[in-house]
Amino acid sequence: MRYGFFTSPHDNAPAYDPGIDVSCPICEGMLSPPIKTISVMAVGGDKSYFYRCHKWCYEPLSDAEKSALDGKIIDHVQTLGSVN
Repeated sequence: MRYGFFTSPHDNAPAYDPGIDVSCPICEGMLSPPIKTISVMAVGGDKSYFYRCHKWCYEPLSDAEKSALDGKIIDHVQTLGSVN
């Protein structure tokens, strides 16, 4: 899963942005509008993370499914750091 991140809460632009030429983490199809950007905050540190998916893929998910998707990012960050 491709994700971007900000290194500080004071940043105006992300330190890394994968853009929109990536696949949706839900359906795995290439992103196309409308796109939804989801922010995720990992425990500890100042970095914040985000990922993008199709709006129509994300909106019907239950809260538990959305949390599980966020959890994939958090797990990846904790395992590999900010490497994409």
